[in-house]
Amino acid sequence: MVTLPRGTAAPALVIRACSIVEPQDQGVTRLDRSDEVVLLIGQTPDHLASGLENLAASRPALVMVKMPDTVPVEDLAVRAGIAHIARVNPEVPWGQLHALVERMITSAPEPEVDPPTGIPERSQVGDLFAIANSLADQINGYVSIDDMQSRVLAFSPLDEHADQLRRDSILGRGAPPGHREQLRAQGVWDELRRPGRVLEFGRDGDTMPRLAAGMVDERTQRQLGTIWVQQGAMPFAARARQILSAGATLAARAILRADRVESRDTEALLQLIGLRRSTESRRTLAAILGLEDSRTWMLVAFELASDDVPAEPFSAPPAAVIALHAAVIRQKAQVAISQSVAYVIIPDPPAPSTILPWAERTSAALSAQLKVSTRCAVGPSVENPRELPLARETVDTMLKKAAAEGAIGIITYESRRANLQVSRAVQALWERGLLTGEPVDAVLASSYVDGRELLHTIDVYFREARSPQRASRALHLHPNTLRQRLRRIERVTGLHLDDDDERLLLELEVRAYVDGLARDAS
Repeated sequence: MVTLPRGTAAPALVIRACSIVEPQDQGVTRLDRSDEVVLLIGQTPDHLASGLENLAASRPALVMVKMPDTVPVEDLAVRAGIAHIARVNPEVPWGQLHALVERMITSAPEPEVDPPTGIPERSQVGDLFAIANSLADQINGYVSIDDMQSRVLAFSPLDEHADQLRRDSILGRGAPPGHREQLRAQGVWDELRRPGRVLEFGRDGDTMPRLAAGMVDERTQRQLGTIWVQQGAMPFAARARQILSAGATLAARAILRADRVESRDTEALLQLIGLRRSTESRRTLAAILGLEDSRTWMLVAFELASDDVPAEPFSAPPAAVIALHAAVIRQKAQVAISQSVAYVIIPDPPAPSTILPWAERTSAALSAQLKVSTRCAVGPSVENPRELPLARETVDTMLKKAAAEGAIGIITYESRRANLQVSRAVQALWERGLLTGEPVDAVLASSYVDGRELLHTIDVYFREARSPQRASRALHLHPNTLRQRLRRIERVTGLHLDDDDERLLLELEVRAYVDGLARDAS
């Protein structure tokens, strides 16, 4: 998969970070360190040369691109001064590749070794990749570790002895049609649920012999995935079954350990934005997430919306799409899901001219994958993590108001600042008992027309800057009908629209009620 420019040696690459660069980032990209992998997403053949030249000054450890075979990727890399470049199979999703690279990255020292097996339990290359490599060495085979959906989590290096099934699985093309169903029909998945069970598969045409062991949670007996070992040029080692069984146990522990870390980070983020109670300070929570060195933070929220269902819960695939795009804007960006909303904390956010196109691209990617519309609320920047709960309340309010209005797309704090501040002031007046709701009750009880229709009339009148012409057009009423309704409202409330104070009081009472309806409807 990796092509080295001519004349370049092939040392073991030291990789400790991963960055994502899109075409719109060209000319402004500067990597924080020289041991980064760069995923060059969305490049066209015509702009690849300039994209590589832009990256060359940062001296990345490796650049990954998707290009047709006709594009001279190697020559362009040599001219730009890029030391290592990888031409990625076009069918491999960037999200899967990004996840694989992230799993390989860590800065720990030498691995701790489990004496009976020699298999590292923790490693500087990521638990699962270290286990895969160690198993491959000791069993004399080629290892891939899959999750329950047969997606590759980690693997030992590919070489010329890998058969087509292994290549297809690792490169993201998936197993041959019906392969999973065939294994299910043979009872393979049921057998792999048994801890310590190792299955052997003979050669089948061009498919080499294999061993398989299930990874099972020792405490709950929940199946976590499968380790597959393909035989290569040499026969399997004599103790291959015992070593693979031990490796499956350690891999299961590594998966559960990673899940606990991810759960801890998610919980810390939800606590940081005020959706979970915590005894820790906001600064401590920010440090847990690696955000303590940031000077400002921005909160962006995404919500799924369709005509039939206003808000649907997020599942893993769309959450992964958001996480991938969040890494584009800032490598340390954090993502957490709460019901139907995905929250993204962006440390030291870039300018709005960068944030807004990013939000639009992320929303478009979600819509394309899920076939539903999305709403996105771009919140304010805050200078203290203690302000993040208020920022979260702000983006929640923005989404709720947009849902009540039937709006989709991108909503920014700057465009809604005055509206949000008035809503906050009205809420404070309501909570202190300075707004009573009595004028609204009187309008709703009116028998002149339907009370809700009469209330909608005065609400539109206020929103149209008290212009009878604009309000009557918005309501599809004759101006005389509008005036009759306004006089009726004055009569039932006892408040006069030509008195500034009384009109303001009525407007605040109506606003409090309408904002309450928007919250309930959402």
